[in-house]
Amino acid sequence: MSRTQNGFFAYIKKLQASSPLWNAETSNCTSFIGSIADFMGLKVPLRWQRPEDYVNNLKAMNGGRQIVQLSSAQ
Repeated sequence: MSRTQNGFFAYIKKLQASSPLWNAETSNCTSFIGSIADFMGLKVPLRWQRPEDYVNNLKAMNGGRQIVQLSSAQ
């Protein structure tokens, strides 16, 4: 596994370990997705959207669909 993949999975594990309980206003699924996208260097939309709209806007802001295959196996 590459260093980039290791850093990506380590970041997600850190978020999972440090994330507070779910809260619709401050700690929700779009904020979690946004944190990961920002870590990856992507442009992120405002998080106050329905999850489906958020993901579609995230995709549109970053040039459409890009396929990346990562493996969580270590």
